[in-house]
Amino acid sequence: MSRKNEREGLVGAVRQKAIGFPDLANMQRHGKREDASGQQRRVRALEPLVYGSLNLAEARRTHMEGVKQSGRSACIHALVQFPTGLLDGAKEDHQRAMLGHAVEFLNRFHGGDAVFAARLDRDEKGRHTVDAFLLPRYDFHYKDGRTVKKASVSKFSKAHAKERFGRDDRRSQGSALQDAFFEHLRGRCCRTLTAKDSHRESMRLDGADEQARTCPLPYDELVPL
Repeated sequence: MSRKNEREGLVGAVRQKAIGFPDLANMQRHGKREDASGQQRRVRALEPLVYGSLNLAEARRTHMEGVKQSGRSACIHALVQFPTGLLDGAKEDHQRAMLGHAVEFLNRFHGGDAVFAARLDRDEKGRHTVDAFLLPRYDFHYKDGRTVKKASVSKFSKAHAKERFGRDDRRSQGSALQDAFFEHLRGRCCRTLTAKDSHRESMRLDGADEQARTCPLPYDELVPL
């Protein structure tokens, strides 16, 4: 068996991208199944699991009340795919664990106060991917003692990349994000992951996860939130 086949279904992946307000509006319509593609991808009549709200624009406004933003992006859109071979997407307790761990991981990676909405779609073929929307907030301290709340889409990604690799280019930011996600999976979610599963070539989003080799963990082997 090749190394690639040994890893099949046992790895996860995460990617993120800063998006504008038109994209946020489109993603809100998609999450509510108000667009054509959302209807076409439905294979079962199940509502999504939701953190926050499906009303992304309103959730963002609430999240940003009294916050000064650096830059003009609406937010970060993150896709978090969990290992299809270790988690059973058909079980609601595993689904809720995936949603919870996605929110926890992204908040921790982005300074502790970032995610304002997330969902796990359960009406599509694949049920291992969480869509999350975040705008990392942090306290900024002036020399005169004043403290204000600010937000930035890149502050924490650049900091993690600089810490791990000594540089903060986009490739390094992506690698730092993926490495941190693997560490979260192994330490907080799926105890049976091994070091070989962190190989970056395998850490890609799998569009056909329903075909992956499946040997799901029982719920008691998941680290609870």
